[in-house]
Amino acid sequence: QTNKQAGRLENVVGWYHSHPGYGCWLSGIDVSTQMLNQQYQEPFLAVVIDPTRTVSAGKIEIGAFRTYPEGYTPPDEPVSEYQTIPLNKIEDFGVHCKQYYSLDITYFKSSLDSHLLDLLWNKYWLKNWSKLRTSWFTPVLGQWHLLEERKRKNQHFPRSHVIV
Repeated sequence: QTNKQAGRLENVVGWYHSHPGYGCWLSGIDVSTQMLNQQYQEPFLAVVIDPTRTVSAGKIEIGAFRTYPEGYTPPDEPVSEYQTIPLNKIEDFGVHCKQYYSLDITYFKSSLDSHLLDLLWNKYWLKNWSKLRTSWFTPVLGQWHLLEERKRKNQHFPRSHVIV
C-alpha cells in the first residue's frame, strides 16, 4: 500500500544482509526474521552475501533462503554442498539449519560488476593472501618451535605428536 502511495510499483519480495567471513546461511535471528516476514507477505525470501569470501575467492558468495512453516520437520537429505563455518558460529548454524532451505540462484555479472570485483581483488588480495597463509602456517610454525625447543633441551618427542 505504501509503495503505491509513493508512486512505486515494485513490491518488496525479501531482504538481504551480509555475513562477512562466515558464509551464507541463516542464524537464529535470521530464521526468526524470515519466519515473521513470511507470515505477512508471500513471496518473501532472505538473501545472504559474504563479502569477505567474495573478495578472497574472486567469485560471488551468495545464498537465498526460505523458512519452513513452524512445526514442520524436513526429511533427512544428504548434504549436497559443504561449507566451512567458523567454530564460533557452528552452534548457531547447527541449531537452526533444519528450519530453512536454500533456493537455487542464478545471476549474471555485467562488465561493471567484473570491473568492481577486480578493483576489490586488487585492493585486498595481499591482506587475504596473508590471512590464508597465516591460518595454514601458524599451527605448523607452532609445531616447529616445539620441536626446536625439545631438540635444544635434548628431549624425546614422539613422532605421533608431529602434525604434517
